[in-house]
This record gives sequence, structure tokens and C-alpha cells, in this order.
Amino acid sequence: MVTEPILGEPVFANLLLAAQHVRIELVNCFRQADEIPAIVADALAVQAQALWMQKGIEHPAAAASARAGGLKVVQNQCLMVEYARWRGLPDPHLDAHR
Repeated sequence: MVTEPILGEPVFANLLLAAQHVRIELVNCFRQADEIPAIVADALAVQAQALWMQKGIEHPAAAASARAGGLKVVQNQCLMVEYARWRGLPDPHLDAHR
């Protein structure tokens, strides 16, 4: 089921439904660690390219399964911070608190 857009963007109930409408490249996880194995299964099913577990989220067994299925995996890292670092920008968390 597709719900009402949020900020003009489509919203889907899960990855499998979203993949029927858009290509999923990166699965960015803001979920409890015990939910990661099911997310990995869905990410593999939709042929995502990468799985990113945000700061504080790690699941070594699920990460191993994801890698075995061909996904690039990052654990316990903030995507926004790493993107800023890659671009040579200041840490966005530091700027937010100034």
C-alpha cells in the first residue's frame, strides 16, 4: 500500500512494495538491531546494493549474510557524518549545536 506523500515524496509500507515503484540502492537502517536480519532479507530480495546501519546499530550475523548476498555493509556509522567527512565538510552534528 502506498500512503499519502510526505514532503512531496512517496511513502511505502516496506522495501518490497517500494521496489515495485522505485529502484532501491541503499537501505539505511534506523531500527533496533534485532530487526536487522529481516531487513537484510528484504534488501537482498529487492537487489539493493548496500545496507547502512546507523550509529549504535550493529548485527554481525546479519551483516555477514548481507555481505554473502553481495551487499556492501556499514555498521554503527552516521550516514550524514560520513558523507560530510567524505566531502570535506564540517561534522554536521557539531554545526547543529553551535
